[in-house]
Formats: sequence, structure tokens, C-alpha cells
Amino acid sequence: SLTLVESAEFTFFVCSGHGECDIEHKRCDCKQGFGGADCGTQFAVFSYDTILIVLWFVLFTICVVVLVLSIVWVQINKHYKTIRALSPNMTTLFTIGLILLCLGTILYLFHPLNDGVCIVRNYLYGVGAIVTIMAPLCKTYRVAIIFAQARNLRRIEIPDKQLLVYIIYATILETLLCSVYAVFHQLEGGVQPLYWSEWSRVEYVCNQTPSVQYISMANYFYIFGLMILLCVFSFKNRATHKVFKESRCAYFGSFFCVFVFVVVVLFNVVSDDAAAIITIQGGAMLVAIGVVWTLFYGVRMYSFFKHPDRRMEVTVTASNNKSSSERKQQQQTQETEKSSRPRMPSYVNELYKEQGFESMRHESVLTVPRQSEMSIKCGKQETEISTEVTDCGTPVEQAHTLGSIDEIPSP
Repeated sequence: SLTLVESAEFTFFVCSGHGECDIEHKRCDCKQGFGGADCGTQFAVFSYDTILIVLWFVLFTICVVVLVLSIVWVQINKHYKTIRALSPNMTTLFTIGLILLCLGTILYLFHPLNDGVCIVRNYLYGVGAIVTIMAPLCKTYRVAIIFAQARNLRRIEIPDKQLLVYIIYATILETLLCSVYAVFHQLEGGVQPLYWSEWSRVEYVCNQTPSVQYISMANYFYIFGLMILLCVFSFKNRATHKVFKESRCAYFGSFFCVFVFVVVVLFNVVSDDAAAIITIQGGAMLVAIGVVWTLFYGVRMYSFFKHPDRRMEVTVTASNNKSSSERKQQQQTQETEKSSRPRMPSYVNELYKEQGFESMRHESVLTVPRQSEMSIKCGKQETEISTEVTDCGTPVEQAHTLGSIDEIPSP
């Protein structure tokens, strides 16, 4: 193989000086970064189209502004019962996660990538996805557990503080995964160039070594597993929307986001065009955030401003036979005990009140409502219920005497 030919008066570069001449096959084997028949074409460094960068930047900036204003709206109006039922702190965390996803998408627009962009983007995407998923997951989990316990005539309370602990644990785990990724990314050499002869360009990508890829896959499986778990709980709670207003949002939103996630991953697998991948990812993220915001915030804001007289109402499904005086007396009793009990969304108490569960200081155990006039039939004999469970039938059978399980609203 030859790269140059010298004579007394002239020097001739073979393959433009950027390759080796394969005399047997009469061709040039070009060095990386050069192409063409004579290796005279130097690959251009890939960068995303400037017009598209501006377009996506403006759109996602608008998303961030809208999400920030949504947080402000929740915090300002959290004294209303309908907003307080959303668990404002959990809702704020959920929205912050969406903001982090927007920032991560904006950051990925700027190519060529460097080590800082790869690592920071991984943190933004990872932590943002975990917080966005965990907030509704914890709330749907609370609904499912309370609903299951209500069937067994037991009352439990899972306050927001306990759910926040779950979110913190999940976020810590995600942060550790991102930190391990950052360490191995740098140890393996950082960003790597990929040479594409069909486009005559070089693209700088985040580290593609096996160890870094394994960590990245573990992170994706962690996020995807939580999304599937959210779908499972949302599916179980799909019929509780008349009390738990977020059930439909979680149900449709979770399945839609899983669909978008799978489509983006499959597109990344089958496509090598970085420009197309960035465009598809940006569009998918924008659509997903728009759908989730509409389901979660848009519907509530519309109802909030269209019906200001209903801001202190929480709708329930079961009929309530208590008189207004009994309601008022019960409300006063609950207010006196409020300071000694964990903070719970209002829809949780509405569920238990509709099933006859009175407020108690000890939230862990309550087998049967404390109502002297309530009775059930054990076979042919009617037996009065106190605070003890009778021997007649299983807890599920007793729950049917209080009302159909399918009619029990869930928080």
C-alpha cells in the first residue's frame, strides 16, 4: 500500500493523502473522517438544523412557562377543596419532573455533543422521568390499597408524607444510577465519534462501550418498570374517577406515555439518522407532555374557572342519607381532630364517610362502622354490628351487605 510517491522533482499524494492505495483492487482505503473515490471528501461534523433548534427551543420554553404557571396556580388555590384533593405537594413534584424532561430535550438539541451534555442530559431525563412517574404512581397506589382495605372493612391512612418518602427513595436510586453512568462514561473515554460514509459526516455520541450501555439499559428498564407499574394500578383504579379525579388522567396518560416510549425506542433502534431521531424524540416528548398536561391540568382549570361555585365540592358516587345537622356535627368533630391526624386528601375521607367509617385517631384499624342502627343479616337472623366483626361470613361478604363492591368509590 502506498500513501505518496516521490521523485527528484515532484511529490504525488496517493488517495489525496487521506488513505492507502489498494493496488490489487484499484481503490483507496480512506482514513476515518474522509470519503469519496479518492478520499478527497472530508466528513462534516454533524449539527442539528438551526431553524429546527429555534423552533423546538421556543416550543419547549413555552411548555416550561406553562408548567411553572401551573405550579403557581396549584399553590395559590390550594385552600380550595377541589385543589387540595390533588395533593398540592405531590402535584408540584409531578410538574417539576415534566419541567426537567423539557430541559433535557432542549439540551439534546445542541450537537456536537460533549461529555457535559451527555451527563447532564442523563440526570435531567432520569430524575425528571422518575419524579413524573412516581408522583401519580404513589397516589394510584394509595387509592388501590385504601380501596382494597375498604372491601375488608378496614380503614388505613397513607398520608402524603409517606408517599413523599417513596418518591425520595426512588429518586435517590435514579441519582445513583446516573452517577454510576457518569463515572463509567468518563472512564471509558467520554464521547465517541461515529463516521457515516453515506452522509459524509462524523457524529459525536455519548459513550457506546458495553459497560456504559449496560448501565444505560438498566436505567431504562427501571424507568419502564415504573411506567408499567403505574399502568397496572391505573387500570385497577379506572372506575374510581367520580371520587378520585386523577384516575382517568393516570389511566389514559400512563398507557399513552408507554406507547410513546416504545415507539421512540423502536425508532432509535431502526434509524441511524441523528437528525430524524432528534426530531422524533422532540415531537414525541412535546405531544406526551401536552396530552398529560391537558388530562391533568387542562380539565381541572376549565372546571375551576367555569364553575367557581363548585371549588369547595368533592363529588362522590354513593348516596348519603345523613341530614345536614349530622353532616355539620361530623365536620366539626373532624376539624377538632384534624391536628392530631396525618394530612390526607379530602377524597380519602369522602370514601370512608360514604362507607360509614367515622374519623378516628388511630388510622391503622377499623373493622366496622360505629353506627348503632346499622345491621346485617347473617343467614336468616339479623345481627347488630358494633366495633367487632361478627362470625357470619367473610369480610368480603360483609362488605357486600354494606353496598356492592363495584359501587365503592376509591380515593
